Amino acid sequence: MNYSGWNTVITGGSSGIGLALARLLTQEGANVCILARDPGKLNRALEELENQRQNQTQKLAASSVDAADADRVEGLIRDLVESNGAPDLVVNCAGDVEVGYAYQLTPADYQRNMNNNYLSSVNVTRAVLPSMSAKESGHIVYISSVLGRVGAIGYSAYGPSKAALDLFAAAIRMEVKPCGIQIAIVYPSDTDTPQYAYESAHLPAEIKYLKTIFASHLNTPEEVARAILQGVARKRKIIIPDTDGKIMDFLVRILGRGAANVLEFLLNIGYRRKIGSKGETACQSVDGD
Repeated sequence: MNYSGWNTVITGGSSGIGLALARLLTQEGANVCILARDPGKLNRALEELENQRQNQTQKLAASSVDAADADRVEGLIRDLVESNGAPDLVVNCAGDVEVGYAYQLTPADYQRNMNNNYLSSVNVTRAVLPSMSAKESGHIVYISSVLGRVGAIGYSAYGPSKAALDLFAAAIRMEVKPCGIQIAIVYPSDTDTPQYAYESAHLPAEIKYLKTIFASHLNTPEEVARAILQGVARKRKIIIPDTDGKIMDFLVRILGRGAANVLEFLLNIGYRRKIGSKGETACQSVDGD
């Protein structure tokens, strides 16, 4: 697919997968608008994109916004449509992760994950649908996680927010199919982003142990971004950029809820190893022992 001249909007576009997508689309000659919360990161990202500009008619822009703010998002998208026209591609990369045992996480942590991983995508989708529907074309992409399909220790805030995103995408796909709008959901495995660095520093010991056994390829943001654009070109409903993700997707599809039992068995190995090494367990910590 030739993305030259496409109007594209990327949330979370100042770093990680979002910025990698913005780079590729800019190099393809697309009009790119990146959205994120941090003005400093946005300005640096926009400067980088300007250096990759393919022609003088190409429109590159950046706006600081919290995508969880529905009114702010609606106004921003309305202005963008008035100036550039309806988006051809919207990729929801904005997200957050809070990791830890449930007793360690605060109500604010749960709310933050729901706002940034779910409601932000809801707000952006609702804002772009009228113009896309009027044009009867377009693509909307959501970045999810296998942890929204199978629960895991330490992800009681993050996983449910991604599960909500999955169901939202499924519902929207049914609604917009008559309008010619394509919906895709992406399941990347571990990817070398600022979010992954934060997550890695706060993982429960059970998960850390499993990662030492089942060490896997760490995706680069560029690898995931290329897979997304290839998936959009092929009108894929589900985009899985890497082998690890495809294996997990296979297990979920074949075993259904039984996939959770497999993961629980593996996590129990890490749990027993942690107790054997006299490490802290969730139960011991709650009891204060």
